[in-house]
Parts: sequence; C-alpha cells; structure tokens
Amino acid sequence: MRGAPTSVPMGALLRAAAERFAQGFREIVLTGCNLALYRDPDTGAALPELLTSPARGASGWGRWSLA
Repeated sequence: MRGAPTSVPMGALLRAAAERFAQGFREIVLTGCNLALYRDPDTGAALPELLTSPARGASGWGRWSLA
C-alpha cells in the first residue's frame, strides 16, 4: 500500500532546475507515480503552473520532459 502523495514546493523545484542548468545539464525530467496529483504545498499550484512558470523562460534554461 502506498502512502499519500507528496509534492516538492515549486520554488524548490525551480531553484534546483536553475542550478542544474547552470552546471550544464540540458534537460530536466520530472517523474512520479502520478504527476497529475502535483500540488505546490505552499500555494496549491498544479503541474501546468510549474510547466508555464515565467522562471522557465530564463536564459540558459533547457528542456523539461515528463516521464
């Protein structure tokens, strides 16, 4: 039996992505048992808000994929 789903805050995800892209990574792959259940624990924002975040348009940011 699985526990309840948990989500990482969007700000933490965006900071981690920015760090990886700055290190030269070219793609971020988001994975999870059910990505459709993603909710930012601070704001309640869902996956579409993460994927359309203005921060993603920053210079040097690479591709995002869902798996």
